[in-house]
Amino acid sequence: MMRGQLALSLLLVVGMCNASGCQNVALVSAHKEAAEGQYAAAHRDYQAALNHPDKLNRTQRRQALDGVCLTEHLIGAPTYSLERQYIDCTRAAAEPGSDSGQTVTQIEKAMRVSAELKTEQALNSHNLSEAIWNARDYSRKPGASRAKIAEWSGQMWQLVASRDRAQVSAPQKRLRPAIARLSRENPHLRRLRRQAFERWVRAQVTVNGQVLVSDLVLKGATLRLWVPERAMPVLAANLDRLSRVNDGFAAWCGCDAKTDVGLSNTGLPAYLLRLDPDTARSQVLVLAPG
Repeated sequence: MMRGQLALSLLLVVGMCNASGCQNVALVSAHKEAAEGQYAAAHRDYQAALNHPDKLNRTQRRQALDGVCLTEHLIGAPTYSLERQYIDCTRAAAEPGSDSGQTVTQIEKAMRVSAELKTEQALNSHNLSEAIWNARDYSRKPGASRAKIAEWSGQMWQLVASRDRAQVSAPQKRLRPAIARLSRENPHLRRLRRQAFERWVRAQVTVNGQVLVSDLVLKGATLRLWVPERAMPVLAANLDRLSRVNDGFAAWCGCDAKTDVGLSNTGLPAYLLRLDPDTARSQVLVLAPG
C-alpha cells in the first residue's frame, strides 16, 4: 500500500468517526492529527485512547487499533521497526471490520525482502553464520519461498565443504593419536555393524524418551543428522551428546569423523562436529544459535 493510500485510509477513518459521533477525546484528537499528517502525535493519541479501554466501544477500539497500525506504518523505521509494525497491525487486523489487513500484507512482504537481502549479502561475503541466521528468520515469515530456502541451503553446505577443505584443523598424522585413543575408549563400537551403529547414534540423541533426530545419513567419514526445528532447544541444551556421537563415530570408522547437523524442515546447517587433535575430543561449532 502506497503512502497516499494509507493517508486516504486515515481520512476515511476520520469520516467514519465523524459520522458515528465519536465521543472519546483522545480518539477525536488522533483522527484530526492523522488527517493533518501529524502521524507521531496521532499515534500518541491513538495509544492513549487504547490505554483506557473502558472508555471505548467496539467501533472506537477498532478505529484506535487501525490508527496505531497505519501511523506506525507511515512513520516507519527506525522509529517503528517492521517487527513492531507487524505485531501491532496483526493485532488490529484481528478486530472485526478492521482495515489493517492490507497493511499487514505489505509489512509481511517488506520483512521477507529484508531477510532475503541480508541472507544474500551474507552468502556473498561467505559469512555462513550470518547467512544461516537470516535464512532461518526468512523461513519463519509468512509467504517464505521454500525453493529459495532450498537454494540457500545448497550454497551453505557448499561453504561448509569449502571450509573443511581450506581450513583443515590438523594434518591427518596429528589426528591419528586422537582417533586411536577414542577407539581404545570405545572398543564395543568398533565391532558394530552399520545398522547397529546407527541405532547407537539415535540412542545418544534421545532425551527424556524423545529422539531429537528425524533422520541420519552416513556416507564415508561424514555423518549428517537432521533435526526438526521444534527439537532444537532441547538439542542446544544437550550439545555434549553431539560430541559423544562424533567421538563414537571416529572410534567406529577409525577416521577423521565429521558430523553435520541440519534442520530437517529447511535443510539449513546448524552445528558442525570436528575432531580436535589437542584434546582428542570432538568440538562443537555452533553455526546459528537460537
